[in-house]
Amino acid sequence: MKHSTSLRILLIATLTSVLVPACGSSDSTPQTVEPGADAAVGIQAGPSCAAMSGQECAGASCCESLLLPGGTFPMGRSDNGTDACPSYGPVCWDSDKPEHDATVSAFYLDRFEVTVGRFRAFVDQYDGTPPAQDAGAHPLIAASGWKSAWNGFLPVSKEEMIAALNPTTNTCPEHKTWRDAPGGTEDRPMNCVQWYASFAFCIWDGGRLPTEAEWEYAATGAEENRLYAWGNTQPDPTLSEINANDVGAVGTHPAGIGRFGHLDLGGSVAEWALDSYDAQWYSGAGNVCKDCANLAKTDGPSFRGGSFADEGSELRSSMRGYTYPHNGFIGVGVRCARSK
Repeated sequence: MKHSTSLRILLIATLTSVLVPACGSSDSTPQTVEPGADAAVGIQAGPSCAAMSGQECAGASCCESLLLPGGTFPMGRSDNGTDACPSYGPVCWDSDKPEHDATVSAFYLDRFEVTVGRFRAFVDQYDGTPPAQDAGAHPLIAASGWKSAWNGFLPVSKEEMIAALNPTTNTCPEHKTWRDAPGGTEDRPMNCVQWYASFAFCIWDGGRLPTEAEWEYAATGAEENRLYAWGNTQPDPTLSEINANDVGAVGTHPAGIGRFGHLDLGGSVAEWALDSYDAQWYSGAGNVCKDCANLAKTDGPSFRGGSFADEGSELRSSMRGYTYPHNGFIGVGVRCARSK
């Protein structure tokens, strides 16, 4: 993996003896958040919220999914524009170059990352039944849904799902947000969850995984081409979780709100995307992108957004990373998209 610090190091902890930060606490004081100026009226997410009172995420509904109007935007990183690599570190890798026009059709994207509480609703009803073939497909991208060949990567029972959320390897034993019984982390982002389980959750909840292009469209504010979700201001603890020992509750950095009303698009946890990662995608088949996703089998699926363990330029809206789909890591969670 061509990444150097923070989350990028933590993601290869299963292959090396890298030390990780000790558990700590971060400020998760609830703060009411208001939608961004350009946010449209949203819809409510699916069954993950059926048993929730409705205001568990910083005084707002954890389940609101906001409509993005669709359009064309400059995807990736430029050399001299508003989204160019900043002078402060860490370094910017070239996997998010060249900048190129990408077009996405209108879609919904959940305002918040999937919380432990929402994921618990999925686990509680889980019986090992995998999603149907082609479920969760992007309606404009062929063969983008669930593959029956992935069924074997899902736990076969609720008990095995719970066991999978309590791994004994990598950094998750000390830093996972999941608890087998509700216990003070229900409003934190779900982490240490496999790509397959994340995709299955979104399908069950009436959604799908966002494409890299959709995710970046939301994070950059479309044609505003923001360096970070909140703008071009250098990250600090008022804007996002950054360089922290542990992750706090979702939505507790309202100053870091994106143009369309989404929270935690930089910091908190990175988020799984539909696409397979390819460092040359932007200079090859992905350079002309209209409702596109890289579905070719590569080293692993992409994640976007940086994490609480990252810092500085690692929280950029165009930053890309990847890891293995059958593993869960402390700095990677999920946010669902929904087709219009």
